[in-house]
Amino acid sequence: MPAAARSVTGRTLVVGLLGIGLAVAVTTSGCAPGTDRPSTSRDPSTGASTAEPSAGASSPGTPDAEPDLAAAALRDGVPITSQGVTVLVLAPSTPRALEDGSVRVDLAAPTGGPTAALAAVPTAVPTAAHSNAAERDTTDGAGTSLVVAAPAPLRLDVLPDGTALVLDGDVPVAGLRADPSGRLEAHGDAAVLTARAQPTGLWFTARAILDLAWGEREGGRSLAVTPADWTRAGGHAAEELAAAQLEAADAEAGSASMLAQLACHQLGARSKATWNLEPWRPDVDPFEMIATRCNPT
Repeated sequence: MPAAARSVTGRTLVVGLLGIGLAVAVTTSGCAPGTDRPSTSRDPSTGASTAEPSAGASSPGTPDAEPDLAAAALRDGVPITSQGVTVLVLAPSTPRALEDGSVRVDLAAPTGGPTAALAAVPTAVPTAAHSNAAERDTTDGAGTSLVVAAPAPLRLDVLPDGTALVLDGDVPVAGLRADPSGRLEAHGDAAVLTARAQPTGLWFTARAILDLAWGEREGGRSLAVTPADWTRAGGHAAEELAAAQLEAADAEAGSASMLAQLACHQLGARSKATWNLEPWRPDVDPFEMIATRCNPT
């Protein structure tokens, strides 16, 4: 089934069932250390070209109305790009590109009360995310915020776990997450990340998988998947983006069994150098996938 046809809700249900039996990291007999990876490889990244960021106009509204944060970010935000996919971020800190092609925007938690925190962010951000926050006491949880928006034809989809996808139509082309703490919240067409009790940051990438390599292992063909660190961090956006890029890179890897093995490894084998997926393994229910340590026979 193509990525565009799968719903986040369906995948979340499967992943949730897998998670029941994966409280302890899976030790998969089909997962080889990095030194045993097959030799043939290619870059599976499938970043999509995007239109130039378009300017947006804020809604006039009333003084008490929530401002159009997406328009503010598209108008005044800093563009950040990964593998040709661009979003715009309105934040009090400078984005920095990482070697794997991902981008981080650090966001420190405030050291003072809400009034001090609100003074450190762009004017449009706290008004929507924390209405009247300056009038609340310091236990309110208000903090420094950032806003992210996607230029047309792309759009953001904030998922129930606080991660988010950048979609081109219905196809995931990039993902965002808070790291190491926090969650994104939807505000109209924008997503807002607020630093509260702990420091956090926005982590953006269009490259969920770094490498794919076919080889022969354990009696059949095996695909060694090298996930990006962003993908290893987990979450619904990582699950969706990795699955979409795996299917786009290799049609054979888009089978139900291969995608179920991928989801299992994402939950229980994040620290493995590679995640080995075999197309000849049967498609089984999530409980059997758990019982066989991601290697049903």
